[in-house]
Amino acid sequence: MKRSFAALFIIILALFTTSPAWSAGDSLVIGFTNTPSTLAPYKHTITNATVIQRNIFDALVFRNPKDWKISPALAESWKVIDDTTWEFKLRKGVKFHNGYPFTARDVKFSYDLIVDPDYKSPVAGYMSWLKETKIIDDYTIRLITHGPYPLVLDRLAYTIIISGKWMKEHDETYIAENPMGTGPYVFKEWKKGEKVVLEANPDYWGKKPSIKHVTFKIVPEIAVQVADLITGKTHIVTDLPPDQKEVIDASGVAHVEGVPYDRIFFYQFDGSGRAAKGPFQDVRVRRAVNHAVDMDVIIKKLRHGMGQRSCTGVVPMFFGYDPTVKCYEYNPEKAKKLLAEAGYPDGFTAEVSAYYDRQELEAFAGYLAKVGIKTKINWYGDNRSVLTRKRRAGKVKDIAQFHWGTTGVWDADAVLYQWFHSKEPNCYNFDPQVDQWLDEARNTVDQKKRKELYSKIQHRIVDQAYWLPGFAKFNVNGINNNLDYHPPKNEIIELEYISWKK
Repeated sequence: MKRSFAALFIIILALFTTSPAWSAGDSLVIGFTNTPSTLAPYKHTITNATVIQRNIFDALVFRNPKDWKISPALAESWKVIDDTTWEFKLRKGVKFHNGYPFTARDVKFSYDLIVDPDYKSPVAGYMSWLKETKIIDDYTIRLITHGPYPLVLDRLAYTIIISGKWMKEHDETYIAENPMGTGPYVFKEWKKGEKVVLEANPDYWGKKPSIKHVTFKIVPEIAVQVADLITGKTHIVTDLPPDQKEVIDASGVAHVEGVPYDRIFFYQFDGSGRAAKGPFQDVRVRRAVNHAVDMDVIIKKLRHGMGQRSCTGVVPMFFGYDPTVKCYEYNPEKAKKLLAEAGYPDGFTAEVSAYYDRQELEAFAGYLAKVGIKTKINWYGDNRSVLTRKRRAGKVKDIAQFHWGTTGVWDADAVLYQWFHSKEPNCYNFDPQVDQWLDEARNTVDQKKRKELYSKIQHRIVDQAYWLPGFAKFNVNGINNNLDYHPPKNEIIELEYISWKK
């Protein structure tokens, strides 16, 4: 979708003649560009659905947005029994929104469901370290891991707990459209393609929300979202293109804030021919594409500097990121030479599938054209979940534009394992050596050793050019000036921590 500044100006000018529709006190409207495909637990990896669910459900622990430390939630305390056993004491007196009591049985049901092969959860890989969930009593559980695993708490912080009894009482369709948890907000309404409505949970065990009514409003057009923001119809706009900052800041009604966060933007190659045999099984072709694209210019011109270059694909603030790994230099002549050596002196046509940013996609295609690679664009911007399903099914040919967030798991494992371990559905570059290193890093708590292993992995991935790493994104939000809110580093909006200024 191209951003039409002329159209944006006209919309703003027309709407700005009316008085701002300030909505304060007990209501909040958050603008999303796309609608969730489902709200079923553990059935998606879509950010917007995750944000909504985080406010309906709780996890055993959470990353406190005040200091970003792991803090108690449904678990009041925990301890390590031995290298493979963690014990959690659960919070008593907590109830689900329908009145069902929360107990250890719900924790076991939740974790067992995620790893159940028949449930086919796209997040099962997040919990592959878990061997068994044992109930000690109604408010004590023990988690048994396959081996020493250093990220237990990080993973649990974003693994919501559901009611086993409630899940058994309803069919899949009802569950997907009527989420029910223990969280600070209660689900009220979902008009697909239009809005999701939540209301504050008056009986919440934790921090009480100050805003009673929250609407997640679905507005695909950025121009309309910006117009809604500066006329007060919407109070937060997420995932905002940085080029809207000047218009919004000048409105006097809202402003733009951007912070580095845990999401990486990249292009993935089908290096193993998982979807189809083609040029990208040749490392020279993959290296040529890396040389053909000037990612620094894309960050500067299209992201207005709101992106942090990563040569490895690991977010720079993560544990295990190796700053010694160098990016491929922008060198189109070298790219042409590599293509010729690979048997493509006149180039070829590559399929490029994408759903995120059309403007950056067109810049990418333009760079490829300069070295002789024509592109056939498969655009999924209006239905991202279709491309996600195709990716996981191994049906995405040649190149794909993706971005990946880790929702607060700030460790190289959260990126590298999901995209480069051959048993993971996102992997299109099968490398037994990388598999071995990833497994070793997952099964030791020796941080020095883990860092060494992740360094080896990143050097290997860059040398083999398994993908074209782009940049760690900035979480860019448009925010109403009367709202006490700042964009989170993990892109999860914790509604109970938002309030209107007095």
